[in-house]
Amino acid sequence: VPPQPTWDDQAHLELAISFAATALADLVARGQTRLCLVVAGSPPQVWRAAASALGCHELLEHLAVLSGGDYALQPALTLAAEALPPRGRLLIVSPRSTVHASLRQRAVELPLDPEEMVWIDTCSPNLEELFVLDVAIP
Repeated sequence: VPPQPTWDDQAHLELAISFAATALADLVARGQTRLCLVVAGSPPQVWRAAASALGCHELLEHLAVLSGGDYALQPALTLAAEALPPRGRLLIVSPRSTVHASLRQRAVELPLDPEEMVWIDTCSPNLEELFVLDVAIP
């Protein structure tokens, strides 16, 4: 998120965190063997866990305490590429799209084959085709 985030910036970040949590739980339910969570930050963080209820819970605990920032994605993407097992796939969930101005300004080159990743942009108007955050409105 930018240094002075708007309400929309914060909402898109929360949506990204919620989507990532849902994806982790879904991967465990589908019987994946290993999970890896990489978070852009200063420094970027990498957490690995078995795809079990306990492993998922450990990763969800890390997601629960995340706060946003205007962090460079390149270091996190490099760590993700290094952590990716053979024939593995990477799911990137971000409030930034691949064409976001901050990525163009930093001349980020994705260190991954596009076939190895799926980028979910929580600012995209097409997101509701994949995920809807269920929020009770008073």
